[in-house]
Amino acid sequence: MSGGYRGRRRFGSAPDPEDGFDEEGFDDDEFDDDAPPRERLSRSARLSIIVAAAVPTATLGVCLGFSGADRAESLGLPGPPGAVVSTVETPPWPDVDVSAVAEATRSTAPSGAPTTAASAAAPPASAPGPAGAPGQTTAAAGATPGGQAVAGPPPAAPAEATVVPTRPAFLLDNFDSPSAYANKRNDLGEETDAEVFANGGGRGVVAGGGLTLVYDDDGWFGSDVMRDVSAYKYLVIRIIGAEGGEERHMKLTLGGVTRFLGDMTLDGGGHPVVTRSYTDIRIPMTANGINTRSPGEFQLSFWWGGHSSIVIDEIRFE
Repeated sequence: MSGGYRGRRRFGSAPDPEDGFDEEGFDDDEFDDDAPPRERLSRSARLSIIVAAAVPTATLGVCLGFSGADRAESLGLPGPPGAVVSTVETPPWPDVDVSAVAEATRSTAPSGAPTTAASAAAPPASAPGPAGAPGQTTAAAGATPGGQAVAGPPPAAPAEATVVPTRPAFLLDNFDSPSAYANKRNDLGEETDAEVFANGGGRGVVAGGGLTLVYDDDGWFGSDVMRDVSAYKYLVIRIIGAEGGEERHMKLTLGGVTRFLGDMTLDGGGHPVVTRSYTDIRIPMTANGINTRSPGEFQLSFWWGGHSSIVIDEIRFE
């Protein structure tokens, strides 16, 4: 609706004597000039609520229409183009509750009506809908509808982490004792030995926490396990190669299985690879057919045509 209305006549239109309006635009039959001023005032009282859609702010004008010079212009609240004007019959002026009428008008405004500055400033009574839902807003946490901060519920105590006990690694040998290796003993106190290597008089060299084996198409290393390791899933060999690819130079023997190290199957279907960096090769024993209840002796043989050197840092079960 464009333009505005004062009383029952549209702003800007000339009064028509045939319609019963006087020069001021009011119904002649409605007013009695002989009536007391208070009675004339109550009969002529009108509450015009102008809801204006203005950019960037909106203006809410409340115009009380009386006779003659009591016009909206005198209040400094002209209705802008596009304003929506509602004429409400009110009781005599002393009994008018303007705030109640304004609130009733806001609550019954048609869908899509422009938002007024007063209504935009009013906080929502609640925060409907989840955060981010289209067309909905959510009140900030810790605030009341009036915007006052309130103390929220105390934070819940953090749940205690569930600790799953794990069995410590079962160490076969970490080669940290040259004297133990010289006496042919591993970390289990069982026998260990090596022969036909190109260093250490054929037995290799334990130094710096590792066993270095230099091979030229020959060599053998063995270390007795001689106990049940079925409580463990993996055989772990921490190893480094001088050139990389040494997994094709040696065969591993354990628990009745003999196979090239590179042919063992890892979790996920891969295969071990020796690189020029230390690598933990984790071989699932049962998946490779190794008898974990009677593993016997751990062995590595090197008479399969390879020429290189390796360092074994540690052999363990996990």
